[in-house]
Amino acid sequence: MNEFIAAYTVDYIALSNLAADSVAKSINRPSNFVMNHLFSANNSNPLLPAIALCGNTPYCVAEDAANHPWFNSNPIIIWKDNVAWTHGNHTVKFGFYLRITARTSSSAMTLRAS
Repeated sequence: MNEFIAAYTVDYIALSNLAADSVAKSINRPSNFVMNHLFSANNSNPLLPAIALCGNTPYCVAEDAANHPWFNSNPIIIWKDNVAWTHGNHTVKFGFYLRITARTSSSAMTLRAS
């Protein structure tokens, strides 16, 4: 008896900001937006600051445009082969299992730096 299995699967995630969801139709700070920064390097960042609202519950609501756009792909390839050979009162079983996993993920900082 021979059992052979070949499988392929991929998890694909792509996150991006949709300016259409914003009231201002933009994720960038308005030109008249004034805010003191803790770090001077943030003065050149055109995005709105992040916000997180938490109460006396274990649930929070947060929004942050800094980690977008982001892409993640996780393809998995599987090959499996099992063989069972019976002769009289003897049974021999052998096989192999091979799983190839790759991960492709982008960093928002890398994309924004170009």
